[in-house]
Amino acid sequence: MGLRLTAPGDRGEESAMTAQNRRIVYFMLHVPKCAGSTLIGHMDKHLGERSLEAPLWRNWRRNYIGNRYPFKPGDREVEEVALFHGHALSRSLAAHFPDEEIREAVTLRDPVGFFVSMYNYRAKRAVDGVGPEDPPFEVWYAAERKNPITRFLLYRYYGWAPWWLWLTSSKAKLAWLEERLARYWFVGSYRDMNMLVNSVAEQVGIPGDPERRNESTVKKVSADTLDRALLNKILDENAVDAALFDRWKDRLFDSEAGPADPHSLPANDWIAQIRAEIVSGIKKALIRQSRR
Repeated sequence: MGLRLTAPGDRGEESAMTAQNRRIVYFMLHVPKCAGSTLIGHMDKHLGERSLEAPLWRNWRRNYIGNRYPFKPGDREVEEVALFHGHALSRSLAAHFPDEEIREAVTLRDPVGFFVSMYNYRAKRAVDGVGPEDPPFEVWYAAERKNPITRFLLYRYYGWAPWWLWLTSSKAKLAWLEERLARYWFVGSYRDMNMLVNSVAEQVGIPGDPERRNESTVKKVSADTLDRALLNKILDENAVDAALFDRWKDRLFDSEAGPADPHSLPANDWIAQIRAEIVSGIKKALIRQSRR
């Protein structure tokens, strides 16, 4: 089931044909645990003020209509910045660049790798004293929102309201995202981050070969140490993210290389999605209560 006929982010979508003399602005989507910190660190170091973390709109409406930006024509952010990044980057920023060529790029990750990396990252923060200590992996995972990468793209980048996430089927979400990913300049695996950074670096005239960043030195769990039944459960409960990664990890810069085969995700699973939201919310609340 997909109740959305139109969506935030549709306005201003670019055609595949762009004039050669247009200024290029890069939108580097920073999906959590997909090697974005490697790109950000490199671009900030070598591009300086021409690389900018998109600012967060500190307004409660952001959670319902998406992020918004205070830029005006003539601002340095509009006239001089070549590359935007960060978790607060959203497609709504494109409205400030009506005459530029916007090159969107995103790296993706498989569900098991995502949750293992996130758990170890949080474990490192706990060791450093900047975050709480989590329960065992299986208990922690059960309280996490499912399909976090799809959720991040739809909710944070495209500005979907929460109820649209809940009431849109897995099949419709993937179809909606794939239609847009087909127009991206780059889509690939988090393992391809060096390729992406080097390509951008060459075009903006800075050195390549980025230094790896934000890798956790604490390895409490790995895919090899988890029970096979739990691994299968993660893949099953995060089927949209799994399909997104499997179908787009090798697309890279080739706009003609997107998936040709139809996907087979559920078309009427919105009730199950709402149930999963409720269950994970309750379990997360119980974990927080246990820390008091």
